[in-house]
Amino acid sequence: MRERSASQTLLDTLLVLLMPIALFRGAVAGVFTVTEAGGIAVAYALLLGMVVYRTLDARQLLASLVTTARLSASIYIILGASNILSQVLAIGGLAGFMADVIALFSETPLLFLFVAVGVLLVAGLALEPGPAIVLLVPIFQPIVTHLGIDPLHFGIVMIFALTIGLVTPPVGLCVFVVAQLLEIPSGRVVTRMMPFFVAVLAALAVIVLVPALSTWLPMALK
Repeated sequence: MRERSASQTLLDTLLVLLMPIALFRGAVAGVFTVTEAGGIAVAYALLLGMVVYRTLDARQLLASLVTTARLSASIYIILGASNILSQVLAIGGLAGFMADVIALFSETPLLFLFVAVGVLLVAGLALEPGPAIVLLVPIFQPIVTHLGIDPLHFGIVMIFALTIGLVTPPVGLCVFVVAQLLEIPSGRVVTRMMPFFVAVLAALAVIVLVPALSTWLPMALK
């Protein structure tokens, strides 16, 4: 009985792990887009929950839909505020000012990367990654090209740095989502996450210093 139970647990685990693997391979192979992958993931989760595991009934499904609607509404409110802020910053001429400041360090690519990381981390405190990318890419792209920095490397650095903003206040999109899911104050989530910021920042520094970490996998998938 124990061996059978262990085998069933292993099978259940493999069925769950199959989803991200299949979605990644399908998206890379061009079978479906990333947006379509989200719909496929939902359909697969429903299949497992309602047919295979039978742990999800109609009442739980309805509760999940209501929770999803509430979380989505709060996310879009934050996204809307971030978009407004990015427009205000652009109209105020902040983009040109940042370009002039960063150009002072253009003689040293590595120094520029660390300065750019500092700007991105500060931008991530107030902006969601989407609006921040729209605002900052036109500023950084000419400098990156001029310095001969691999665009793929800089893109990974930029996304990684801005993603840290998702778990840092005041915007902290992921912080608010986790706080709502766990029904606890967002400040408590931030406090418990503080020790991990050191490791995340160290990982970001390694990515900046070792470009191959950002480029080898995309090159291998070509």
